[in-house]
Amino acid sequence: MLEPFTYRKKRSPCLKQLMEVTPMKITAKIAPFVLYLLALLLISEWIYPFVYLTKLSGAGWAILFVALSLAMYFLRWRFYITLPVHLLLLYLLTGIYYHNGHPFDPSWLPSFLTALKNGLINLLSFNASDIGMIFVTFIFFVALWLLSYITAYSILRKQRIMSVLVLTVVYLTVVNTFTGYNGGFALIRTIILAFVILHFALSMRLETSNRLSGLTSKWRPVVYHTSILALLIVFILASMAMPRQGPYWADPVPAIKSTLGIGTTKTVGYSEDDTRLGGSLEADHSEVFQVQTDRPHYYRVEAKRTYTGVGWANQTNTKQTYFESNSRIPLSLNETYADEATDLTISFAASNDYLVYPYGSQSIQAADQTFAMMNTTEKITPADTIKNYSVTVTEPVYDTKKMREATYGGVSDQFMAQYTQLPDSLPDRVRDLAQKITKDTTNPYDAAKAIENYLSFSGRYTYSTTEATDTLPDADYVDQFLFETKIGYCDNFSTAMVVLLRAQGIPARWAKGFAAGEKIQTATGEKTTYQITNDDAHSWPEVYFPGTGWVPFEPTATFSNPEQFVNSDSGSNANTQDGTSSSSETPADPNQGGQNSGQTEQQNGANQAPQETAKPSAASHSANFKLPGWFWLVPLVLIIALVALGVIFQRQLRLLSLERKIRQEKITFAKAYLALVKLSAKVEPRNEQETLRSHAEKLDRKMETTVFSDLTTRYEAFLYGNDQTQILVEQKETLLQAIQQLKNFKSKKTH
Repeated sequence: MLEPFTYRKKRSPCLKQLMEVTPMKITAKIAPFVLYLLALLLISEWIYPFVYLTKLSGAGWAILFVALSLAMYFLRWRFYITLPVHLLLLYLLTGIYYHNGHPFDPSWLPSFLTALKNGLINLLSFNASDIGMIFVTFIFFVALWLLSYITAYSILRKQRIMSVLVLTVVYLTVVNTFTGYNGGFALIRTIILAFVILHFALSMRLETSNRLSGLTSKWRPVVYHTSILALLIVFILASMAMPRQGPYWADPVPAIKSTLGIGTTKTVGYSEDDTRLGGSLEADHSEVFQVQTDRPHYYRVEAKRTYTGVGWANQTNTKQTYFESNSRIPLSLNETYADEATDLTISFAASNDYLVYPYGSQSIQAADQTFAMMNTTEKITPADTIKNYSVTVTEPVYDTKKMREATYGGVSDQFMAQYTQLPDSLPDRVRDLAQKITKDTTNPYDAAKAIENYLSFSGRYTYSTTEATDTLPDADYVDQFLFETKIGYCDNFSTAMVVLLRAQGIPARWAKGFAAGEKIQTATGEKTTYQITNDDAHSWPEVYFPGTGWVPFEPTATFSNPEQFVNSDSGSNANTQDGTSSSSETPADPNQGGQNSGQTEQQNGANQAPQETAKPSAASHSANFKLPGWFWLVPLVLIIALVALGVIFQRQLRLLSLERKIRQEKITFAKAYLALVKLSAKVEPRNEQETLRSHAEKLDRKMETTVFSDLTTRYEAFLYGNDQTQILVEQKETLLQAIQQLKNFKSKKTH
């Protein structure tokens, strides 16, 4: 009897292959790429602090180097390809950063080799301060290379990444603690990355051993990964929403820094971050810009208005006003100006991303440039970096008679609240001192002069950049300066004056920029050239007087205010009025403006003599010697190198350790045998379902020996027999012979 015909639909081979592509397989293929991206983000956290501390031109090229390095290892390129490629990339990368972006210039090669030679000599001679930045950067990039290898090896071979994660957290913690880099957010990013990387590394390990795929349905891996990541996001959002608990113990870091002399000295220069003021300063004589002008000026960069008790807060309002070259600057600091306009020319030593400008600036001339002014800080930035430009200046008129008659009745409450703001934590004795200083004054101008004179000429306060101290925990920056340390530099004096003025209800704010610099050239009938260095970075108070505008004062001892003051009552210059003026209101030498912190000091007095530069003696240099900020990266680089060597030669080290234990009979036969089986995985990996005898036979065939089969037979007798005495002594030579076979296997295979 014929069976009924049954039609069976045949699937095409392509459709069959598509159906076999399960979510598990897709996940397994995507996971290495995801881990590659996560590893790149993790190693990038090493780059940002280095770029910040060494002032490199950006982190982009370094991150590209790490991306290429990781890609080579994730693609499993052989070492004879990766080694020359990495060396070439190191040469090109260093040339991009230190040869004006032209690494293919033939003149770069001899400069590069000379820098490496000199750096190695200084390193071996322990002359840390003489090591050049080219050598330091090169060594850091080599460390990144090694870190990329360790990371790729840990992910692809071991599926374990904890050592790299811990090393990264330690690195960021050290840099955040002992340098000026703020690594708080970097640590948060690293912890989040750590959770994600650990999750995917664990998933790969489970899938490799079929412990995940064998127990779950085809869509379970997708649900598994999604659930873990969603849970991590929930934890992050919950932690952000929860109230923050203050520290139970006092921060020990300031005490550690003070004891070790680490991180207590910063370098003089313009910095955007003033959120925490204080600490000693190192001189920096490098040039920032030169100015050709008729007379000295203070060169303004920005002004800040919110005092926090430890520094000046960064403004959250980022609104900007844009204007073109040759058009009027959308800023009017003053209400009255002289009739005559003059031009001055500013030339930066290197292309800059912000402008400096004197009081009375009306317009800026620069070829094909557009500018933006931050409305809150009045900082002016170019659309592109700028090196040379000119400024048209109309001198502001500061009439002392008009300022003495000024009242704040017509000023808005919002304006007064902004510029008389003080933190609630300000100690009462600061307000009491302001009242005591100004008790005999009858108008805001005289009150401002009284505070200026008190800070500069009373003899109570000493100007010093090297003896200034950090603000203690729970202390107020101004209070500590006025009543405790009484030693500081421009930031201390200027902030103190602003706070004392505000305590009396007088609107004032904190301005920063550069002092007038040093005259370096004068041509007959032409303008004078001044050189402004990082040492000339300066800060001063600005006081608001209705009818006049913002007026700069100079409370810092040894400085003099370059601005011109007049008295309309007498029609004469008011620079020398009030005989006790702390700033003299014009420079003692008409060709020299106020000099900056850390470079020079003048003799106090109303009639100041021309200033002389005080050069520190050799003994002073020795006593104030501080290691460069990047020097603390050196031990971290050495640690990375040691870890890298340990990872690269870990098998050889473990073989040597096992050999030593066997010779000294400090290990049992069973442990020694199992350790050998584990170390033989490099020669012949053992499957979990494979017996020890089968694995030993494969090893013997591959290495043309019988020692592993002999040891396996003895191990089985050890497990199932009764005679378990003196077995290590009997099998010592066989164990040592097996270790020697494993050591020599690579060289036999190579040759």
